[in-house]
Amino acid sequence: MFNVPPHFQETYKEILEVQKNDNPLLRLNLAAVSPVTEEGQIDGEAFHKLYSELSDRIGFSSLLLAGATGEGEFLDAIQFQQLYSAGLRLKQEKGTHLIGGVIRKSKKETLEAAKFWAGTDVDYIMVAMPTNEELTQADISRLLSEVTTLGKDVIVYRTGLSTTLPELETLTKSHIVAVKDTTGKEDSLYTRVGELYTTDKLLLQGNDRWFYESFGASLENGQDYIGNISGACNLAPFADLRNIIAASLIEEKRTGNEEYNVIAKNAQEVMNEGFDELFTNIDSVGKETEGGRREVPIVLSALGYLHNNIAIPERSLNPGLNEYSSELARNHKFLFEKICGERDYLLERYQQLKSI
Repeated sequence: MFNVPPHFQETYKEILEVQKNDNPLLRLNLAAVSPVTEEGQIDGEAFHKLYSELSDRIGFSSLLLAGATGEGEFLDAIQFQQLYSAGLRLKQEKGTHLIGGVIRKSKKETLEAAKFWAGTDVDYIMVAMPTNEELTQADISRLLSEVTTLGKDVIVYRTGLSTTLPELETLTKSHIVAVKDTTGKEDSLYTRVGELYTTDKLLLQGNDRWFYESFGASLENGQDYIGNISGACNLAPFADLRNIIAASLIEEKRTGNEEYNVIAKNAQEVMNEGFDELFTNIDSVGKETEGGRREVPIVLSALGYLHNNIAIPERSLNPGLNEYSSELARNHKFLFEKICGERDYLLERYQQLKSI
């Protein structure tokens, strides 16, 4: 349904090739959305089917196994283990790098979750600040210091909102490898990337609406590439647009041809318009979308992308959406067909530039 047309597939392969980088974090990384069974357990088979196909289709490098499913929804211990088992199978079969996500309500729970991931075969731990506790700067530093002694490389989430760079530098440098920052203002992005370039930390962008600006800031400040961790890119058409942005900006830097920049900017505009329609569709069912409002429709739509080879689960991690799941997935289908038309036009323009 949403595959790249045959006459653009070689061009799309080139777009993925342009972005190849030895560091797995400096590529497209997905935040996993988890299909569940009617009993509320992680559906390992559906998970594997979805991410195996997406691995071949959009070329993502790492998968974030997050411990939360939206606003206030947290996995329990059994679901946590099921999520890891599903991710581990993908790592063994596809070579996918795994990021263990730590998003918890308290400092104690945050450290416990980090210790769980430290005892597994994940490649990185990504730690966010506790959601229900007001921590001082000293508390944050102590928490990160404890996490960095667990033996895994650490990605710190939203540091721009919690911890300053000098304070990061005082921590265990060898284990904090990246910062995921979702600040969206263009001027702050340029400043932030410039600051990080003076350290040994990588910047991972987490706000897909600002990927064009983030990537441009990265290239201008000397970081050859910027990675991102995206939930929306589980939806193949959005991943296609993101890949077009990245490859076009790299080609602009390499060739000096500003037409590549125009393509990248247009791709970002199409992506943002798609987000607006996507979430307008979600919000149309009303207050039932609260809690996990993004993740569940993304699961439904991503599964729908697989030509209905997997039945859409009747139960989700957001019970309020159960009765709306089929309607949302059906509406999203029409949206994605529209986005794919725009994507194909951008692929054609990219193809024409490469042939000059």
